[in-house]
Amino acid sequence: MSLKRKVLERTMKAMGMTEQEVLAIAHEDESVLHDPFLYDGMDELVTKLYAFKLEQEKNPKHILVVDTDYDTDGNMSAAVISAALDVFNINYRVYVPTMAQGYGLNPTAVDDMKALFETNGNVIKMILTADNGTNAIAGVDKANEYGIRVLVTDHHLGGSEYAKAEVIVNPNKLMPDFSPEPYPFKGNAGGAVAWKTMMAYASKYAEDKIPLIFDLIVFAGIANVADVMPIIDENHYMVRKSVEEIKRLIKIRQVYGHSDLAYHDVKLTQYPHYNAVFYGLYDIIMLVQETKDKKRQEQGKKPIPLPDDEEFISWYFSPMMNAPRRIHATSREAMLSMLETRISIRHDNIKEMIRMNDEKSKLRNEVLEAINYDQLYKNYGNVLFVNSQHGISGLIAGQVAEKTGRATIVFAMHTELPNKVYSYNEFDSRFDSDELIIGASARSNDSQPLNVIVERIAHLHPDIVVGGGGHAAAAGYSIRYKYLNLFASEFNRIAKEVQDEIAELTKKRVAAGDVILVPENIVKLTTHDYQDSGAYGVYNISNSLNLPVEMMEVLEFQNQLKPFGKDFNAQTKFIMDLNPMELMEPKYNINLGFWKTFKFNLNGVDVITFDIELATVLKDRIAGNNDSLIPVTAELKINEFNGRISPQLILSNGY
Repeated sequence: MSLKRKVLERTMKAMGMTEQEVLAIAHEDESVLHDPFLYDGMDELVTKLYAFKLEQEKNPKHILVVDTDYDTDGNMSAAVISAALDVFNINYRVYVPTMAQGYGLNPTAVDDMKALFETNGNVIKMILTADNGTNAIAGVDKANEYGIRVLVTDHHLGGSEYAKAEVIVNPNKLMPDFSPEPYPFKGNAGGAVAWKTMMAYASKYAEDKIPLIFDLIVFAGIANVADVMPIIDENHYMVRKSVEEIKRLIKIRQVYGHSDLAYHDVKLTQYPHYNAVFYGLYDIIMLVQETKDKKRQEQGKKPIPLPDDEEFISWYFSPMMNAPRRIHATSREAMLSMLETRISIRHDNIKEMIRMNDEKSKLRNEVLEAINYDQLYKNYGNVLFVNSQHGISGLIAGQVAEKTGRATIVFAMHTELPNKVYSYNEFDSRFDSDELIIGASARSNDSQPLNVIVERIAHLHPDIVVGGGGHAAAAGYSIRYKYLNLFASEFNRIAKEVQDEIAELTKKRVAAGDVILVPENIVKLTTHDYQDSGAYGVYNISNSLNLPVEMMEVLEFQNQLKPFGKDFNAQTKFIMDLNPMELMEPKYNINLGFWKTFKFNLNGVDVITFDIELATVLKDRIAGNNDSLIPVTAELKINEFNGRISPQLILSNGY
């Protein structure tokens, strides 16, 4: 079986698609989008929004507030809704939350909105949430006390009780009889739900505005990538449209730079706030590239163009949009970079985001370098206490979870302890307060889903977990400080317990031959458990006589299926039994800041690894003429440099 055929069949299995459906992805169009009125409550929500518009026409002092989350998905949700409300001629305000207030609509935020916006006779009559609100029980109750109506657009999993909003549009909520919400796809980010909501409004009350609202799909796609949603089903089309727009804007920058002609080509309508979100994206591309070019010139290096695919979102746009909240706990600069109509102010905020992103990276690296991984492995203690800013705790948790393969939760302590990282069993509690509550960021993989772990802790110890939520792979929680050590020990115990349960389930599934992977599964089977049966498969690369040609065929096919996500892109990863003697000596070893790159060559194909341990083993075996096979996981990539396109294999250690 050819390598290309293997990729096709794995894609079919992993995504639950037929061959025809997989091949159709290369030519998909908007027909893949589901009808937004399939969401439970959608018709009711847009009807209420239209009724508010009619009310506002009679009394312009009645205003609507868009309440958003403070991450990239929340910012994109607010951008979509704000731009659409501008087109619909609905008077609104955007509320920028702070991390100190906590996630979602809450009583403090409601009071803050009233203080900010109820001036000069204005009265808040409606709150429309973006990427939050399903679990905002206290916040919605507070709004209801003031006579403020609340409409919710969200995608987060709900708890046992939902907020008493007038209507909740959320693909992941449960119906009153506990059956799933009827919308056929559950993987929409908050920005995607917001865009579908505005499309529903346009289709019912503003048909002539549908083309304008449809173009806002770019921000729905960005939200899907930024929130690490599965890039399949209609999300795939949204992200594809985002990538097309990013390519277009990068091209405009290359031709015009910062000029009136550039802005004319970016967007030109009669709606200033609608235009602003597109100008914001363009200016971010422009200023990030300029900043990057300047740094490389100072280092005596040639400029490198920004990636014009989803990697721009993952590696540049999203981290920068998140930087303000990580540094000073608010997303104000991020919001102003997208919603501000004045060029100079917009640019000032983007430059400040770039600066804060650099500061964030410095802080993150300092903390990561202080982690004693040997201690973590010894004690199975992936509960960390760091004396650093709370905003970077999610980054730390993500890096540690990726390196260790374990669910990780990080508390930012802000104590007088020495500036280092502590594991739970060496942490010295400095407070005795029964009332002190501390926040934490958690990250995990599919073998240790956070929602399962924390729900079990909350069930066993009802007083420990005060609140929080998120996704199975990323979440935030509030914990009573006096129970920290108990929480930590229980977190690690239950994480191991859940992993063992999933491993046992995996074995049973493999034995039964049921190895088809779908995104809704609680876990993707580990590679060594299903070998050639799942998304990964054993491919003995040493037997390939025409490796570059075969790889280019696969990569051309791979390009037709772009854009990818965390699930979809896995189809070009392979388990390989690598013979080190078939590798040429390393071409070079280079330092890239926090990373070190090792480059080899195999039959004319560049072989690269960032894994120091693996590189050391490969070099030692080459030097010792040792041809024993080494199990590795390799991902096929295309390298484009100076107009030359070539295949690459990116190696990681083990299966």
